[in-house]
Amino acid sequence: MTSREGPRMLLTFFQGGAVGGAMIKVLFTSALLLASCASMKPLVFAPSAITPAATGTVERLAAPNGNTRLLISVANLAPPSRVGAGATSYVVWATEISSDSSRTMSPRNIGALQVDKKLSATLETLTPLRDFDLMITAEALATAEVPSGAPVLSLRVAAP
Repeated sequence: MTSREGPRMLLTFFQGGAVGGAMIKVLFTSALLLASCASMKPLVFAPSAITPAATGTVERLAAPNGNTRLLISVANLAPPSRVGAGATSYVVWATEISSDSSRTMSPRNIGALQVDKKLSATLETLTPLRDFDLMITAEALATAEVPSGAPVLSLRVAAP
């Protein structure tokens, strides 16, 4: 390819060649999706008596394959060891909301928050759930399989 062919091929690509036209449509659609997601208001966690100063928000975004992408931010969260004996981290749990009241749903560990010196933490995670309750508990292990303590923050997330 000569130095003149490269720019010409690129121009043809973006002017609507079969692949270029499709690429432009994909880019445009992606931009619209991002713009619509960016305008969504963050959901706010409800505090508990255990950590009344704690605050938190969740941004819910669509993710590939029907998943839900969560951006969780918390502030004023006491060190986990002050909330639960032997606790080393905060675990975020998601429990599916079932329309069948006879069906008991178990919480799923969807990630751990590591509180920094400013008592803040963030977590970006994915879940296949669309309607669910979130709760954050202090746990001895970030890989805990079941919650062991009362929630320090909680929130219901329902599909828009």
